Amino acid sequence: MLTSSRWAALLLALTLTTTPLSASAADTYTVQRGDSLSSIAARLLGKADRWREIWSLNPQIRTPKQLQPGTRLRLPNTDSRPEPRQTAAVHHTDALDPIQVMAEDLIRSGHIDRMRTDYRLLDTHAPENRIRLHSRRSEADGDFLYIHGLSNAAADGTMYGLFKSSPEPAGTSFIELTRIGQARLVLQQGDKARLRITENRQPPLANLQVLPLYRQPLKVKPGYPGSPVNARIIKALYEQPGGYLLLLDQGRQSGVEPGQLLHYSKANSPAPTAFPAKRPSQEGGWVLVIDTSQDASLALVIQARQIPAVGDSVR
Repeated sequence: MLTSSRWAALLLALTLTTTPLSASAADTYTVQRGDSLSSIAARLLGKADRWREIWSLNPQIRTPKQLQPGTRLRLPNTDSRPEPRQTAAVHHTDALDPIQVMAEDLIRSGHIDRMRTDYRLLDTHAPENRIRLHSRRSEADGDFLYIHGLSNAAADGTMYGLFKSSPEPAGTSFIELTRIGQARLVLQQGDKARLRITENRQPPLANLQVLPLYRQPLKVKPGYPGSPVNARIIKALYEQPGGYLLLLDQGRQSGVEPGQLLHYSKANSPAPTAFPAKRPSQEGGWVLVIDTSQDASLALVIQARQIPAVGDSVR
């Protein structure tokens, strides 16, 4: 159980401002938590790809990654800005907005692909689940795993991820996996193989899952679902390297797909009807779906005003 001080620290880490951006008469702006040059450009200049104009006016920022809350930025003069656009409905706009810009930045940086490498959902009866750990041996030239169940011939050197399943599963039709290491294929005979462990964060467990390490990069453009989603949070993983993960009780069978942007809030809160949500009292936050099974999804929190909790509604 998290102590009150841990909850306070967690809340501070999660709280990303959604206060409307505004420039002073001197065409300056103070960076807020969660801002990027792209999101500032999208809000203030009307186009995310104008972030380079802001960067060029602020030579003290050597790289965009150095953007820190409290930094005072010079902005292009007011005459170069378009008229403010009317807020459009969440499910009916192609206009750039800050949440989409944040999600695109995370995908472009490779962060989402790293999360998809380290965390997975596996359908219980998926073919990958047939790979079985036969034994682990420490030998003169390293530690090795012997596995059964490889369905296809793989080239020597192919990398496999070593995953542990959750000790507290949230469902019976899917398995929640966290990567604890990796191994390289050194020998395969039929469906049997010998793997040399190259990374080992934890000792291999009895319920260890061995899966191909690399997956196709997430290339979809993040956006809002085309049809209504009515999911709930069934598990919240607060202390994962790379961010705060939520397990949702809806998956591919319900139309949830990686790349979708969903809003979470308390069960009795109304769904947001417009974007961006600019009211200071706006509840909940936004998540990006990073993986799905038939009946569940993993989502990364990308903006939050409240700590997500089990039972919260996700739409």
